[in-house]
Amino acid sequence: MKHIITPFNFHIIRHTCITITTINNIDLETSHDLMRHSNINTTTSVYTHIQEKHK
Repeated sequence: MKHIITPFNFHIIRHTCITITTINNIDLETSHDLMRHSNINTTTSVYTHIQEKHK
């Protein structure tokens, strides 16, 4: 039996983290702090589609 591990990078882990925080209704400011983005607009512009989907 062959085991296949899909390639990933740390950016995928960051997306997973923000997805989990959004689904669990963690506020955007906290998510922004966790991601350590210099500007909250970076967080909102990249992850807005996740928030809209789970409203």
